[in-house]
Amino acid sequence: MNPKGIWKGKIPKDGFFEPDDRWQTETTTSFPWNVSGMITFSGGFCSGTLVGPKHVLTAGHCIYDGQKNHSWYSSFKFYPGLNSDPDSSTPTPVYFDWAIAYITSAWYSSGDFNYDIGMIILSTPTNLDWMSFGWYSDIITGWVVNVNGYPGDKPYGTQWHTNGPLLQLHTLSLQDINLDTFGGVSGSGTYAYWSRTNTRIIYGIASGQFSIDHPNGTEIFRWNHHARITDTEFNIICGWIDDPTVC
Repeated sequence: MNPKGIWKGKIPKDGFFEPDDRWQTETTTSFPWNVSGMITFSGGFCSGTLVGPKHVLTAGHCIYDGQKNHSWYSSFKFYPGLNSDPDSSTPTPVYFDWAIAYITSAWYSSGDFNYDIGMIILSTPTNLDWMSFGWYSDIITGWVVNVNGYPGDKPYGTQWHTNGPLLQLHTLSLQDINLDTFGGVSGSGTYAYWSRTNTRIIYGIASGQFSIDHPNGTEIFRWNHHARITDTEFNIICGWIDDPTVC
């Protein structure tokens, strides 16, 4: 299957930003690794994070092609804490079918990656914990953020972790040049870890990698883009969830 993501620019030999500091999650049966999972669907795969009993936060482009064909994907399955090939592992890893999927109106109408946020509602609760999400207007450069996902350059179905400081902040996006990501990681929750309270909060969604190139093809600058959860997006997500036990 093909990983979904917008990944432009040349890929260094050992990762997008050398050195490649990713490490594989060996035990995905405990929090927070078990609430991150692979999403498979018609034509590809992405990553996502449980933020409610049956609510998977992901990227809009993992649900709807807002750039080329302007069409919906289908047949979504969510594999929480997956760490093996779901097509060849025995027994088949646990997965949950979808009931309905949502994207932002801006992603639907214009394919604007600043609004590349979506949610898949599963047909049944997972009976797992979930990760918190929120918005914070005073995020500053240097904040260390984390991503758990399923990069397409690693063995299919294995979960990998990467983290690093934010480089630039915008009203609708977070940017970095440190997290080692690859197509398939799209949709992962970009979260901060607060050691004093032992909490993790998602403030954005891993959306893709973009670059500025010279007309001769030489790469000038390259960065990871994370669609930022603002107060508006927070309320939209809570509306999708529609569960007072979550928000």
